[in-house]
Amino acid sequence: MSKIDDIKTAAPRVFLQPTFDYLTAFGKKRNFKIVSSMPPISDLDCSIEKGERCFTYRTEMMARGISLVEYQARHYGLMDRFELLNQHERLIAVSGASSSSVAIGRGMTASGEITHLEKDFAPDKQCYFRALIPFAKFSHKLMDYVASSPFNTEGGFRGGGYMQIAVNDKDIAVFDYCSDPVHYMIFDCYSLTTYPEFELLLGAVCYVSGLISGSLVRDEVYIFQSKDKAFQHLTGIQFRQVEESLDAVPAIAPRIAREVSKAAVTTYMDKSILAALVSGCLQDERLLRAIKLMTESTRAPMQIRAASFSVALETMKNIIISANEEKVSPMEKAFGRKVIKELKIVLNTFPAETFKNKAMVVKKIDNLNQVGNTEAFQLCFELVGIKLQQSELDCIRLRNDFLHGRIPFEDEVALDHLLLQRITLQLHQLVCGLILKYKGFSGQLINNMTYIELQNGWAVTGPLFRAI
Repeated sequence: MSKIDDIKTAAPRVFLQPTFDYLTAFGKKRNFKIVSSMPPISDLDCSIEKGERCFTYRTEMMARGISLVEYQARHYGLMDRFELLNQHERLIAVSGASSSSVAIGRGMTASGEITHLEKDFAPDKQCYFRALIPFAKFSHKLMDYVASSPFNTEGGFRGGGYMQIAVNDKDIAVFDYCSDPVHYMIFDCYSLTTYPEFELLLGAVCYVSGLISGSLVRDEVYIFQSKDKAFQHLTGIQFRQVEESLDAVPAIAPRIAREVSKAAVTTYMDKSILAALVSGCLQDERLLRAIKLMTESTRAPMQIRAASFSVALETMKNIIISANEEKVSPMEKAFGRKVIKELKIVLNTFPAETFKNKAMVVKKIDNLNQVGNTEAFQLCFELVGIKLQQSELDCIRLRNDFLHGRIPFEDEVALDHLLLQRITLQLHQLVCGLILKYKGFSGQLINNMTYIELQNGWAVTGPLFRAI
């Protein structure tokens, strides 16, 4: 047996055909009767089919013999939850239609979009879950940044793209697959899970993927329920339009790093870091909040983006300093409490009228054993093992101006947009480095400003990569 045969034999087998058969049938055009408590649409003939990030529907003429005017303000019941029923299946428009257009000239027929549709979906049932999220046209794929493994499908052998990790007590896998013409990110949970737990896992994976790759993939999602962890016996499906996918700049670029260094192999992020990041988001909402700020602000104006990155930096500083309180406090905890207590005793020997604001003085004494805010920023990088360069320290000092809505330049009218972009991307690199290093990553961060300069033939202002 050859080496490639050994790899194929050892690779996990992923069953996808039942999923895509179910998906194809779910998206086909078919006819139903509407089941609703609202008279204008009750028992109305309706056709639906998959559209762009939605399901489109079209009804026949609304019920005659009733006054439709009194139901007009409620969109005739179309915007309320309703069911779609035929001889073979029952669908639920969970939130009704998300849009509705009624054609009076055509006898009060309606058409529009449904963005949350379910079939046999049981949100209160513990089972195995699989999610499919279509990649947007220009999305970067997580598999190009994190080390992955080969896997087998019914259609053949894939040489990579499969990442199986343990997150808390759940066994999950993330991989990509193309079912022509759509390329999907697929997320499996091989542990029995509740729907709310799965949603939290899926959200954390998507945001972490967005931080690493620069692409927050979330246009729409299909969630499948299964009796078995091989996903061969599917029991239900949920379709949901989420928010528009966002594409920005990545934190790392393993393939470019290989080209620049002339290395023999590409050094991808180890999947253990992916697991640590996802677990961290589920255990500490502050970390998830920082990653959301980094990924969701990508389409904001550059000043707003810089402010968002500054808030994320502040958040990460608080996480790291609070986790290392004993190390960074100026005094031992017990001794610090004793000093503070004695200082308050001395303070109370002075008459109250001698103070302009005694409460403020007491507060300063209470914070005596805490590291100062300015020092804390440099210290949090040192605690995770990143030695800051002078240009990075200068960049961090600008954060306060962004946080308070001030563009940190003397002349805001004659604003140097290129300089603003450079500072913003440096903040992005600093925060990404802090998050990744905090969760155990060591490697090369890409300098996205230098990459832009090289692409445009501009003067290069810094190295293409920053080692952490």
